[in-house]
Amino acid sequence: MQNRHALARKLPMRQHIQASVALKTFSGMHFGTARWIQADRIAFATDATFAPGDRAEMRMELSGKYSAVLAELLVVRTYDIDENGEIGCIAQIMDMPDADSERLNNWLSDLTEGGVGAQPSAWLESMIRHQRSSPAATPEETRSALDRINRRLDRSKSYTHSQSRTASQMGRDGRGGRQAIRDVLKASFGEEAAKVGPRLVSTPPAEATAPPAPEASSTATEHVTGGAEGLQCEYDGERITMKWDSKAALKSAWDNGLKVGNIEIPLATTTLEAMQPIAFQFHLPDGQVLALRGRVDATNQSAITCSINVPWGARIKLQSASKP
Repeated sequence: MQNRHALARKLPMRQHIQASVALKTFSGMHFGTARWIQADRIAFATDATFAPGDRAEMRMELSGKYSAVLAELLVVRTYDIDENGEIGCIAQIMDMPDADSERLNNWLSDLTEGGVGAQPSAWLESMIRHQRSSPAATPEETRSALDRINRRLDRSKSYTHSQSRTASQMGRDGRGGRQAIRDVLKASFGEEAAKVGPRLVSTPPAEATAPPAPEASSTATEHVTGGAEGLQCEYDGERITMKWDSKAALKSAWDNGLKVGNIEIPLATTTLEAMQPIAFQFHLPDGQVLALRGRVDATNQSAITCSINVPWGARIKLQSASKP
């Protein structure tokens, strides 16, 4: 896996991009558009509901390359974009395969130098070819889309000429190339969306950021512990912490349902109810700590049964830590 520190060394400068993304979360699949990337941070727009601390698996299409990259994200900030419900998110790239990191860096370099990744016509052709299962665009629709793109590029070139830069100089200069890309983004999405420093969202109503008051007040006061052979469990009113002392204990939990997202936890709580969202913290025998999300499926006098969202990055770590 490509860790985020390696990404930070390879991608030190912010680059404005336009790439389609698919986001897999605990609530299902969502879609959006990536706006910029810098080091291990990426910004994207989506009509899905995200809050700081949410996690998602992302697939980003590399325009003009007929390929995509995968990554695991942690949302660190959200901000408003328009009045139609679309929001902007800034997320940290927690995990990315080495091959995908290499492919992303090559694409960003090509974008800066004015290669195929920076050509709107190549991007449009890439999207049409990729969506083979959907009806293809007619020649008239394609010509109309290209005309709109050319008009945007003309506006961008007019702006750069006013700054005493010729088109050929900008193609050779990486900084000029990034400015031209930023201008196209401004023309496409508006001044507010292309700003480098997105504004923070004002605090929403209490019901949008916290559970209902009766559940929050009763849950916050409970603190219970439990366990089984090789396993220690604790619930502090906010999350369930599970610590496996041996690989054998973790392997038993993995084989008995964790590999498909189900687990039975030896805890007798009085406040947790079925269908209630719950946070988890897993302490693995090799010292790794995983933060996951899930929900309560059922409770009884001695245990609770839960469903857990296990992203592909966490799945690999759990499998590795449980092998003898």
